Amino acid sequence: MTPPPPRWRRPWRYPMLVWPLRWVVPGSIIVFALLLAAYSLGVELVRTERQVERSAITQLSQLMYLLQGTLQNLMQRQGVAEASQLVRSLGADTAMEQALLTDENGVVLASTHLRDVGLSSEAALVRLCCPGRPEKVASMTQQARSRLKGVVEVVDEGASVVGVYPVVFGTRVGEWRPDRVGILFIQQNLVQAKLAARREARQRVLQSTLFMCALAALLWLFFHFTVYRGVTTLVQAVQAFARGDYGRRIGFHGVDELARIAGALDRMAEDIGENQRLLTQSEQRIRLLLDSTGEGIFGVDRQGLCTFANNMAAQLLGYANPGDLLGKNMHALIYRHPGDGSASPGQASGRFEVHPHDAGMDIDDAVFRRADGSRFPVEYRVR
Repeated sequence: MTPPPPRWRRPWRYPMLVWPLRWVVPGSIIVFALLLAAYSLGVELVRTERQVERSAITQLSQLMYLLQGTLQNLMQRQGVAEASQLVRSLGADTAMEQALLTDENGVVLASTHLRDVGLSSEAALVRLCCPGRPEKVASMTQQARSRLKGVVEVVDEGASVVGVYPVVFGTRVGEWRPDRVGILFIQQNLVQAKLAARREARQRVLQSTLFMCALAALLWLFFHFTVYRGVTTLVQAVQAFARGDYGRRIGFHGVDELARIAGALDRMAEDIGENQRLLTQSEQRIRLLLDSTGEGIFGVDRQGLCTFANNMAAQLLGYANPGDLLGKNMHALIYRHPGDGSASPGQASGRFEVHPHDAGMDIDDAVFRRADGSRFPVEYRVR
């Protein structure tokens, strides 16, 4: 038993497709574009939100750094009114939720909301800025006071960005560390900025998706006007070849695969047509040779049916033309009486069967029956 060939040497099998390629390729691109759009949209939204948060932290850090220096100069010169006006001016920004300045005791000195002035910072921040998250604000305030360094973080699950910066009001004589340290608190809303960034992200993803769909449409047009129409022409040419029209030519020109296939088919049709012409000429010469001889010649297949006969064979057997013998059982035709089925004298059983060996038969005493029922003696050779 012969072992199967290795997997890498087995013939490649073409995968069967349910739909034509002119639909499969563009459809695959559209499906891929939609899946890629869904994935890109999710990634783009997350990336955009993170970018908005980082940008807000950077901008707020820069703003609070400038305000810190300005407020420190004003408070050290006892410019409380000017500092209060500067803090209130921050309310002109629609994204600014809350901005306030507290003294070293936590009392609000200036705020974008006038009703918060004079309140404790805890009450103002918890009520207006970070409801439910007072511990976060307290931690950031303590960190800013202890390190004398500003802190900016995103809070409320990305809805806001909060900055807490220390503001030094002054230092007692003989002390290295300032004891009058106020707190500048600013909370900026990020919801609108994130919504705008999301709209831009959706537009970018939509544009890329439309581009992929347009590319799929162009590929469909390409497949339709080049590949599909070329394949249709090839199929029609092959069907014409199957009908025997070997004179038809596809006539593709180029170096692509379809042109190479068309060239191969044209050469094949030319070779088959030439072989067919030579075969026809050979058959005509054989027919002339068979008809020019004075002996009757016919052939049978394995079932004893006549496959060819010359004119002399038809004439000896009493038929008008050799076509009357084609497809007939020659054994029954020339040995059996058509009426009672009696055998002709001198019949040898099985003489018209195909012999599997190369030896022929030479019969000198046979009697054949003509079409009209008359008998005549013959001698024949079987090869």
